[in-house]
Amino acid sequence: MEIVTLGTALVDCARIRMAIEALGERLLLRAYTQEELEYCNSRPHTTECYAAIWAAKDAVLKCLGIRAGGPERGLIEIRFDQGVPKVTLQGVVKTRSEHLGIGKFLLSTAHTRLTATATAIGLRG
Repeated sequence: MEIVTLGTALVDCARIRMAIEALGERLLLRAYTQEELEYCNSRPHTTECYAAIWAAKDAVLKCLGIRAGGPERGLIEIRFDQGVPKVTLQGVVKTRSEHLGIGKFLLSTAHTRLTATATAIGLRG
């Protein structure tokens, strides 16, 4: 498969924790899907999980050439299938992906207590 785009992101876990504490449910429901919320809340390091998914969504947005910070983050879902992150798109991000000819994303995430990172590779579909 041919690589179409590449995106990477690095997120400060403390910044995500402070944003969740400040904005609470309003942020969580806007930025994360119900499945992501359940997944992160079931993990021993909840904040780091939220940060890793945030980074993954930012990496996908960079692949698509969409500036992070808008409502598009909520249209991307990151699911973990036996530890392997998978990307599902909806709405305008799905349309943008199709326009670019991306049929699949390869995604890698990692985190420490301080930072979370993700790299997304958009592959021609």
